Amino acid sequence: MPNSMSESCKIKVGGQHLFLLSSNPAMPEEELLALGLVIPNSWQVVGSRLTGESMYMGSIPVVWRAESNTERGQWATDVRLGACVLPDMQWRLSIEFDTPDGPEALAVVFTASN
Repeated sequence: MPNSMSESCKIKVGGQHLFLLSSNPAMPEEELLALGLVIPNSWQVVGSRLTGESMYMGSIPVVWRAESNTERGQWATDVRLGACVLPDMQWRLSIEFDTPDGPEALAVVFTASN
C-alpha cells in the first residue's frame, strides 16, 4: 500500500472494520489517485467498480492488488476520475468481497473536486 495515504475512513461491513484510504482526500478529477483498502486477511476482493451518481459516467472497473508484505489484508489500486460538467460530481465506489461467512459488499459515495 502506498505510504502517501493521507485520509482514511473506517467502515463496518459484515461485522468487521474495514479501512479505505486515499492519497488525496479532495478526490480531484483527472489526477491519478492511489487508494488503499485494509480488510481481514481471510477476505478477498472479487469485484470493484466506479460509477457516476450525479451523472451517468459508465462503469469503470477498479482492479485491486493484494499487498504481499503485510500482516493484515492490505490492497491497493490507482484510479483516475473523469472530468464532469457538474460542480459537485458524486461517484460511487463499489467493492464486492468473498469472506468465510459468504459474500459481502461495500458502496461508498463521495464528491470529486474539479
